[in-house]
Amino acid sequence: MLRDLSIIIPPGLYLFEINKDKLHITLKGNFQSYEDINKFITNMKNSNWIKNPMLSEIKTLTNKRVSYFVLHCSLALLSK
Repeated sequence: MLRDLSIIIPPGLYLFEINKDKLHITLKGNFQSYEDINKFITNMKNSNWIKNPMLSEIKTLTNKRVSYFVLHCSLALLSK
């Protein structure tokens, strides 16, 4: 999962926390532009192993050039 996740993260977006509970994932991180977070969500929607990516929080950090986000998604059940 981490290798697959690293492939879809665009430059300018940084994850600092990943929590997994069964088939649900919560990602927390920073992004430099809204284009970065939009590209990340688009990449997630186009992947075959992630479903329903949804931003639950975005905050612009004071005195910093980045914004903070919390994103929730589910892992797709892949048939073997």
